[in-house]
Amino acid sequence: MTTSAIPHPPFARVLGSLLALAALLGAMVLTAAPADAHARLEGSSPQDGATLSAVPPEIMLRFNEPIQEGLNQVSVKSGSTDVAKGDPQVDGSKVYQPVEYTMDPGEYTVTFKVVSADGHPVSDSFTFTYAPADNEGKVEEEPDAAPDSPSETSSPAQEPSESPSPSETTGEDEGDSTPSESSTSSDESATAQDDPSDQAADETAQEGTSPWWWALAAGALVVVIGGLVMLVRGRRDSDDDEAPRD
Repeated sequence: MTTSAIPHPPFARVLGSLLALAALLGAMVLTAAPADAHARLEGSSPQDGATLSAVPPEIMLRFNEPIQEGLNQVSVKSGSTDVAKGDPQVDGSKVYQPVEYTMDPGEYTVTFKVVSADGHPVSDSFTFTYAPADNEGKVEEEPDAAPDSPSETSSPAQEPSESPSPSETTGEDEGDSTPSESSTSSDESATAQDDPSDQAADETAQEGTSPWWWALAAGALVVVIGGLVMLVRGRRDSDDDEAPRD
């Protein structure tokens, strides 16, 4: 019984197919790597589609990799009006574009063109809306009506500025001096009334410290001591008389 061998593809053909597949995969990786290396916008301030009630101090663009300095361009336009001021400033992966302090209400388009780390230019755009609050418009209108009020109030204020006549001035001076004179006389009378009481108190104090008071106090003390001595002696004599005799 005979068996026939199964034919196998040559080894060289299999190896060639594997090499071709590896080359294809390598080409795909090499072409995709530069595309991923380009910078792309990851965030911004203001954000795309945002509505602001106040003028932003600047436009900030944040990318996924550092941005080269020099050839970057950023515009902030509403119609044909560009409110971007000066050149954009680069800080690593962030780009800052200053804007004007005042802006008209409306929709603004931010268009940028920056150079990524590999030297490839990247461009894109987004929009935001500036809609100031109603009270800001009212505040701007108030100063227009303000100058009318000082002119109206200034004329009545000038009427009382007339200088009084000499007779009125002297009358006022006399009227002002009268209360001061009366108050002075009342103070003098009050002082005169207080003097007798002060003198009486001084006389009483002098009497309290006269030698007669000291003499009377000393005599009373001598009488009290003498009475105590006589009382003690009387008790001793009575005790001696009552004692039994041998």
